[in-house]
This record gives sequence, structure tokens and C-alpha cells, in this order.
Amino acid sequence: MPFYCPDCKVQKSLYVVASMELAGDSRWDEITLQMLKCEHCQLNVLGVYQESRRGGLDKEIFHHVAYKIDAERVQQVKELMDVCTRPTDAKCPCAAHTELSAQDDQGQWMALEKFGLREAFTFQL
Repeated sequence: MPFYCPDCKVQKSLYVVASMELAGDSRWDEITLQMLKCEHCQLNVLGVYQESRRGGLDKEIFHHVAYKIDAERVQQVKELMDVCTRPTDAKCPCAAHTELSAQDDQGQWMALEKFGLREAFTFQL
């Protein structure tokens, strides 16, 4: 599903080019790390999709945010993702899944800290 690019403002130009399912943490049942690129202005984005099904049977909460990243960080993430032969398997024991699924002492996912990403924006369809 293509998204609106926040830089060039072109509708449906921001596409997921790679993704990796990660182990859930103390807050989220599912975590997906995504690499996105705008086909119009070439903006690089790191997306994070998190989903929780905790609580009532009819409750489902999701959080989908993005971070603009520079070419160096794109290369770091790409190199990690390329190591894995099973990117859709959150339980894969490979080095990439282990590193990208890292959690702190409270069991909260912390991989974004590795890349120094702080300022997020919300995806717009």
C-alpha cells in the first residue's frame, strides 16, 4: 500500500521496499520494521508498525509511524535485513532478528535507539 510523501507531497508515492517481522515486546504483540522510499523524490523512510491484541476480544490497537533517515542509516538497516533469509518469521534466530529485536530491561523494544531516530511522523494514506 503506497503512502503520501511528507517531503514532495505526492500522493501514493511512498512504497515499502523491504520489511522484517520482529519479536513482540512487553507492549506490542507484533512489530514490523519497514524500509520505504518515495518513487518521486527518493526520500528514505524507516517505518514501524506495531500491533497489540491485548485486552477485550474486540480490541485491536495499532501504531504506524515513520522516521526520515539518511543514506548511511538506510545502508545500515539494509545490511542487517539482507542477512536474514526469513524476514517474515519473527522467531527467526538469525543475527539480524536478534539485533533488531533487542529489548531493554523492561522488555520494551529499543532498536530505534541504535539508529538515533527520534522525530517521527504519522503515515498518511
